Amino acid sequence: MNYLIIFIFIGPLAWRLFTNYKQGVYWAVFLLITLSANPVLMSGGAMPNFSLQRLILMVLLIGAIKNRQLFKENNSLHFKWALVLYATINLLPMFFTIDLLMSIKTYLSFTFEIVLFYFIIGSSIENHHEARQIVFACTTALITVGVLCLVERYTHFNPVDAFMPGYVRKDLYANDTLSTFPHRILLGTAMAMGWPLALAFAQDENGRSWAWWLGIGILLLSCYFSFSRGPWIAAAFAGIGMFFLAGASVRRQALVVVGLIVVALMLRPGVWETLSSSVHDTADTESFKGQTYQYRWELWSIAWRKISGSGLRILFGFGQGSTEIMPFETELSYTSETTTLWSWDNHYAATLFETGLVGLTAFIGLYSLFFVKIFGARKTVFEENKTLHAGILISIGVLLFMMTNVAIFAPQLNYLLWALIAAGTSLSMNDEEENAYADVAR
Repeated sequence: MNYLIIFIFIGPLAWRLFTNYKQGVYWAVFLLITLSANPVLMSGGAMPNFSLQRLILMVLLIGAIKNRQLFKENNSLHFKWALVLYATINLLPMFFTIDLLMSIKTYLSFTFEIVLFYFIIGSSIENHHEARQIVFACTTALITVGVLCLVERYTHFNPVDAFMPGYVRKDLYANDTLSTFPHRILLGTAMAMGWPLALAFAQDENGRSWAWWLGIGILLLSCYFSFSRGPWIAAAFAGIGMFFLAGASVRRQALVVVGLIVVALMLRPGVWETLSSSVHDTADTESFKGQTYQYRWELWSIAWRKISGSGLRILFGFGQGSTEIMPFETELSYTSETTTLWSWDNHYAATLFETGLVGLTAFIGLYSLFFVKIFGARKTVFEENKTLHAGILISIGVLLFMMTNVAIFAPQLNYLLWALIAAGTSLSMNDEEENAYADVAR
């Protein structure tokens, strides 16, 4: 079954990359975001396992090298020095890690692979039309995930449960709707990222706006079915962001979305009860939801207390992946109880714990650089792309916000983020840059 699954997805992708490289890149982006990250090849021992994402990235790398895209001197790959610097700085915590093997595996999975992916995608975008195609692939992938979410919600069928060899859903997630994601909050995050992108594409006057509006409905409904406050808040902020950044036509349509949501709440009062109950419980410090909210903020002080015992740990933390293998007891200030730390639901705090102040500074600096640069490039974006550019910016902002609520351990979200960053920086290319790129390519 493993090899059949690999053949079904990797075979056609490899054929497309070698016959039409650009189309193959779009397919690869779609598959990287859509497919489950569970391993399909178990290497055993200390070697990393192979998921479909990892195999797709390998095929994508071969295609890029074959087509001489990766090392081509061009203007489309923005700020590559920042990625190289970040990857280099992230090597330092491995010299002081409590588990070298775990740190190497984590580094390869969440640093090296993402940097490599950005280099491949960024160097493959030659103009703003191709940047739009990358975002199109991202958005259709998210809508596909949303469709699978709704199918699972109403039929209890999940293709990952049914077809992924060796995958057994944890009992804790037995009643959760996951689609192809490893956790419902991460699924909700992806859906919240997707709907501003779909709203941007809905502005195109090509007779297919109805399809994008259907996609918006799928994404918002799937976000609701994550049953998590963080994605709901992120989706609301995304709508507010599009209202203010994406232009007059989007403002009108954003109000239409609000109106439809109000109608839905009136028709389905149970939905309103779920939302209002969640808000009430969050404000109640004695409730479970209220304590999980406080727990996410408490993780900052927990991480700081652990690393502050040593100057070396303050700088470099305990090493990448240490949050997965280092359980310990800690006192929670809001209950004065001592408990075993059960999860790191704050990506920034987890980064501080694993890589210290050096790693956290590099992490925040990298993401801030790209966010600020993309935001600052709005004046140079072609008029036809301004709405999509706003959607990209807001989608990135959604993930940066959600990092305060959950650890981003789903590779799909990392590939989505860096595909959007590559496209967002390329949308701001002006005519001179595109002409210069074309001259180099010739």
